[in-house]
Amino acid sequence: MRFKKLATCVTLVMSTVACMDNGSNDGVGEVQLSTVKSSGQFKQSLTQPYLMLSDYQGQGAVEETAVNSTNFDSEPASFSGTNLQVEGVDEADVWKYDGNNFFILNPAKWQYQNTLTASCVEMQPCDPTWVAVPGSIRVVKNTQETLATINLGEQSGSDLYLNDEQLIMVNQGQAYNGFMDIMIEPYFGRADSQARIRSWDVSDVSAPKDLNDIEIDGYIQRTRRIGDELYIVSRFTPRIEGLTNYPATEQDIESNKSLLSDIDIDELLPKIRINGQKKSLVTIDECLVVKTPKKHSYDVSVTTITRLNTKTNTFNSRCVSGPIDGIYMSENNLYLYANSFYSFETQVDDTIVWNWSKGNSHIHQFALAAGKFDYKGSTLLQGVSGGDDANFRFGELEDGTLAVVTSTNEWANPEHLLSVLKSDGSKLNTLSQLPNELRPQAIGKPGERIYSVRFMQNRAYIVTFQKVDPLYVIDLSDPSDPKIAGELEIPGFSEYLHPIGDDLLVGIGKGAVTGDSGTTWFQGIKIALFDVSDMSNPTELDVIDIGHRGSNTALAYDHHAFTGLTQGDDYRFALPISVNDNTPTGDYWKDPESAYYDWSYTGLHLFDVKNKKLSLQGALITQNHDSETTENHWTTKRGLIQGNDVYHLSGSDIYKANWLTPDDISDKF
Repeated sequence: MRFKKLATCVTLVMSTVACMDNGSNDGVGEVQLSTVKSSGQFKQSLTQPYLMLSDYQGQGAVEETAVNSTNFDSEPASFSGTNLQVEGVDEADVWKYDGNNFFILNPAKWQYQNTLTASCVEMQPCDPTWVAVPGSIRVVKNTQETLATINLGEQSGSDLYLNDEQLIMVNQGQAYNGFMDIMIEPYFGRADSQARIRSWDVSDVSAPKDLNDIEIDGYIQRTRRIGDELYIVSRFTPRIEGLTNYPATEQDIESNKSLLSDIDIDELLPKIRINGQKKSLVTIDECLVVKTPKKHSYDVSVTTITRLNTKTNTFNSRCVSGPIDGIYMSENNLYLYANSFYSFETQVDDTIVWNWSKGNSHIHQFALAAGKFDYKGSTLLQGVSGGDDANFRFGELEDGTLAVVTSTNEWANPEHLLSVLKSDGSKLNTLSQLPNELRPQAIGKPGERIYSVRFMQNRAYIVTFQKVDPLYVIDLSDPSDPKIAGELEIPGFSEYLHPIGDDLLVGIGKGAVTGDSGTTWFQGIKIALFDVSDMSNPTELDVIDIGHRGSNTALAYDHHAFTGLTQGDDYRFALPISVNDNTPTGDYWKDPESAYYDWSYTGLHLFDVKNKKLSLQGALITQNHDSETTENHWTTKRGLIQGNDVYHLSGSDIYKANWLTPDDISDKF
């Protein structure tokens, strides 16, 4: 082995490359993958960048050549559970519930601690330190009784799944051995990183029993679960001692060539350890590559998709081009996507043309039938899919086609494109796009960015914003001819959209007011109820504004902060809101609307939708400025509804109240 912990970090993998095809997708090119023909071809595709002169020191020269996706609780349920993008595809979260018991993950972390003691001089306090806080999983009955605690130490986790009587914890990367590990591991997925999946038998919730301990080389980027199958997307970067990342001389190239010739291809691929038994996570026969270009990215890595049966520990994997920025998954297909900023339209003398304004989206489709990852094709779209929860820009329609929303020139003069993609079995083709020659209306007014996207049945809802909030309703009933069916302009914007049945839509974001200077200023939290029964005429039925400028909600960056449940004719939902409505400060360009307000309180806010009316039921307030408690926007905040009981997770603490009397809140438990 030539790996060394402190050696130079080198990424060795398949680059996203393919033959140019300027005749499709508006000339942005193709990114088809192909199977490996030989171990020599595979090794060459991984190592070629290190056997050529670099013309871009410090970064490397880069060349690339050529449904119903909602969980809207339409039927009554016993409790609300994790808020999912796609019904039937489970997502990991920091807590899970079985109807009677909560499983709450408190991850290991580094905690800032001031070491001021009596021996420190007041004018010269002791230096602050970082203290490691071990992780744990608490098992808490809904009657407020702690039943068990699973101590995790530094080998903590980031996410939980609950599959019947099996509790599963995902640890995305290596245990915390230092502050820098926390900062860099999620990006590199380096060779000495170890992702970990642990599980426990919780048939007796008061005495969880160890089941499995699985380690995967690298870093886990995303996971999903369908039944007993856990789907894992991981990234691996081997480190090779002595390798020169960016060869500047022929001597560097010869040195790299000598070094790489001694390395077996098996050393460049990640391993999996199941209860101590080491196996290859993937073999070259299960990898997809393309013809190696003359130049390609130094910022690449081995990306592996794995299907792991959590009951039997059997698995199968495939290598795919990388790196991957995210996934979208339905019950039938897994889509991998990544963004790049290199031009696919003009290559002159093998010189890279950077295209920072437009960008490209790489998308690869894998069918999940027959227990395999059946590659169905790839495409390259103009524009990128970005922002919090970027996977919401993807939606599988009822006929199995995939709709994707991308944006170019996002920070200057954005243009937005909706594409519908369909696989022919070997290639992911563009079936239609919007806008087009026959339907030229733009998605969004000039200068407007996309703030939220949601697919529901054969529709897409898109919110753009600069000064007002246009809500666009896209009719996708004919995937070959998408069209803007309706549009509604209102103040403010929605950062998250949640469908209720077939006819209603909740939008949660912020209000906005335009000052005398002409500048539009965000305000407090805005919750709006829309009637979308008539696609051509969406209407805003009700609005509730909470707090002033500076107010925030965890839902803005994590859709798991929303919980909703149908109760007879009533739809109930809850979300955490940090309310700022104390003293205002600041006055930009003499606009009083620009002032930020001081924090007042934070709590889980409860909302009812009945007879197409939206009402605020109250809030479980857990932090209050008047009581001198500390506000923390980054603390984990969740809600859960079960009958008239409502539970609020704040950090690692749970609070309980009756839906009808939320002010009567329990002590934390």
